[in-house]
Amino acid sequence: MIVTLAFSEALVAVSATAAIPLIPKMSESFGASGAATAWIAIISPLMGGVTTPVMGRLGDTFGYRKVLVAAFGLLCVGTLLCAVSTSLPMFLCGRALQGFVIGTLPAVVGILRNHLEPKAVRSALGIVVAGQGVGVGVGFILGGLLQDYDWSVTFWVMLGLATLAVIALLTTLPGASGEHTGGRLDLVGAAMFSCFCVGMLLPLSMGSTWGWSSPVTLGLFVIAAVALPVWAVWELRHPEPTVDVRLFSNPFFVLPNIAGFMIGATCGALFLLFVGYASLPREVAGFGFSASILQSGSFLVPDAVCVLIGGLLVGRIAARRGPRFVLLVGSVLTSVAYLFLTLAHTEKWQMYLASAVVGFGIAGANTGMYLQVARTVSPDRAGMAQGVNSLVYGLGSATGSAAIAAILAAHTNAFPFSDDRGYGVSYALCFVFGIIAVGSTLLDGFLAKRSGAGEVSATS
Repeated sequence: MIVTLAFSEALVAVSATAAIPLIPKMSESFGASGAATAWIAIISPLMGGVTTPVMGRLGDTFGYRKVLVAAFGLLCVGTLLCAVSTSLPMFLCGRALQGFVIGTLPAVVGILRNHLEPKAVRSALGIVVAGQGVGVGVGFILGGLLQDYDWSVTFWVMLGLATLAVIALLTTLPGASGEHTGGRLDLVGAAMFSCFCVGMLLPLSMGSTWGWSSPVTLGLFVIAAVALPVWAVWELRHPEPTVDVRLFSNPFFVLPNIAGFMIGATCGALFLLFVGYASLPREVAGFGFSASILQSGSFLVPDAVCVLIGGLLVGRIAARRGPRFVLLVGSVLTSVAYLFLTLAHTEKWQMYLASAVVGFGIAGANTGMYLQVARTVSPDRAGMAQGVNSLVYGLGSATGSAAIAAILAAHTNAFPFSDDRGYGVSYALCFVFGIIAVGSTLLDGFLAKRSGAGEVSATS
């Protein structure tokens, strides 16, 4: 069961990243502009952000196993649609269907909590996080390895993996008996929350293309600003809300989510600050490594390997010292890695070393964050809480990516890329993100020690 869930979550990351190296070829194949094909990278995480909290609530209501199987079934359909696409709109429909699996982590956590002893949940979740981290590196490298073939080959390979995941989920996951609470889904609340998510995630992803002061960008932010309080009032009055807004009155729930947002922001910057930097033409820019697509992907390999190693170890550490300690150590390691890059990033070994440290940091921070959030709610609210946590992490990733893109654009010189100072400022900003994660975790620990409260024993 644990191996199946880890493989499935690794496939989530592969499906999100494998298409990225192929965007230039698909742009040429579809005869589309660069701005249009940018949707290839954006639409899956956008759909994932919209559906993640709803998926968590669906798991609480109807059963986590059903939600997982349905989501990976949609991944198969979406991947098949991508593989046979003859137009960009058809392809984007497939990518949108692929995005449903991005919201499956709450269901995975719910299954682990319901079918494992509490102490085993820590190690199992660490393995799942390890799978996620490996998937990010594997996805980009897979796309790079297959770039000499027709771009559809990548999606046929992914379809085979997705089919295998569905078969494994059906045959290895325990039955749904006792893992759901019943009830009905708050469709109005879900729709309102989706408006907020689209209003936030879409301009964060496309703002650098549309312009941060464009009417579309500002209009979407206004929609998000209006939708959020209206949604919150609705959920407070609803007997079975999609998201229990009262969770945000609990500092022991809010503070790990702040840390998650900040760690997500550093992860959202990974592609631009490692792969993007490595691909810069050194003979022209005076920095970067003139790396090919495949060579650029190699800078994520230490990250993937160390997430795997760290994920296998972090559960045991959490069992001894607690998830808050693991979250703190992961946040510290992430901060140290980006501080190092702020000071030194002109040699390959420096980038590889930092990538490895970031990998250990992500393994600790993500596992600790998920476990710490789970300790603040009762089991019947687990999917909902993890859904919110995953969405916050996704918002952080989109914010980090947008912030770095804006900084690099502001430091663009005569060539179509940023000068080295832009990258230095970007690494420094990620260091700040990591320090805020450290601070929120320390505050969480201080408040818990002072009050002796804030955790639900059923999940500790």
